[in-house]
Amino acid sequence: MSNIEKRIDKLGRMVLPATFRKKLGLETNSKVLLYLEDQAIWLTPAEKYCALCGSGTDIDQELRLCSTCITKIKNL
Repeated sequence: MSNIEKRIDKLGRMVLPATFRKKLGLETNSKVLLYLEDQAIWLTPAEKYCALCGSGTDIDQELRLCSTCITKIKNL
């Protein structure tokens, strides 16, 4: 996929190109996870990661929690 230059408006917004949204499986009202690393902003679908610890493995899609966090919560 090629690089696309976008302009940020006065409110700090920019439009994510449709080709990028389709590639990531993002639809209207999808939640995304943003994080900053060095001089790069990473964006990924939030549903694929644990809402508590950020793990990307063994995620319960309904709860958006990994099995480790679910176990920790149950043991509280």
